[in-house]
This record gives sequence, C-alpha cells and structure tokens, in this order.
Amino acid sequence: MKSTSAHARLPAAAGETSQESAARYRGLLEAAPDAMVVVNRAGEIVLLNLQAEKQVGCHRDELVGQAVTNIIPEGFAERLIADDLRSAADALAQQPSVPICEPA
Repeated sequence: MKSTSAHARLPAAAGETSQESAARYRGLLEAAPDAMVVVNRAGEIVLLNLQAEKQVGCHRDELVGQAVTNIIPEGFAERLIADDLRSAADALAQQPSVPICEPA
C-alpha cells in the first residue's frame, strides 16, 4: 500500500476551483490500480481508494480518522528495512494482527 501526505497537492489547472481540483485528485486516486491511503501529519487516514478498502477489508467510513498504523501490520516497516532476505510479496502478505472493522 502506498501512502502520501495529505498536504501533497496536484497543481490546479488554469481556472480550476479548489473543489474541482479536489474532485480531480479524488478521481485520480480512485483510478489508481494500487491501494492508496492519504494521511495527515498526525498519521490519521483522511482519504483512501477502493483498492485500499478491498485490501484492508473495511469500508472507507470505518477507516477515515483512524491511525494509519491500525492497518499496517505491527513491525511491517521495520521488518522491510531489517530483513533484506524477505521478498516484497512476503512482506505484503503479512496481515494486521488485530481486526480493525467488522468482516464484510
């Protein structure tokens, strides 16, 4: 799953309002083939796409406002850095140890 700061902004097209720019940003996010999660500086989920919902197994209404660490398996980033023998596929197959929403 990729993440980015909520403060990252796409440049507005000429004459585009902030609402139009936000809609364009959401459209690009939804069109992405990968799971995408946008977090604020506090690490809270502010936006995610359908692929992220599918990967996590929760509806976005259940995820927005939660700490992004709730959907990342404990020690995930640390294991990726420390264990260069493990493939990315193995690391991504790791599931969160605590369910964060009701199963669909």
